Amino acid sequence: MASLSDKRAKKDIKKVGGLYEYRYKGEGRNAPKRIGVMAQEVEKVRPDAVAKGADGLRRVDYGLLFNAGRGK
Repeated sequence: MASLSDKRAKKDIKKVGGLYEYRYKGEGRNAPKRIGVMAQEVEKVRPDAVAKGADGLRRVDYGLLFNAGRGK
């Protein structure tokens, strides 16, 4: 299952190490911040882990992304 990771769906974005802290647009200021990646960046290095939804927004399959290079 892929998670909504498109930069266009996020706000209050702050880089934290190699990941980002953010809230989704539409969430209130008191909503907890989330941690994740930006689909547009992942797409450059792991396009197989990114899918575009019917809404045009990109989603990242974190299972594919973080299991890269691991043997079966």
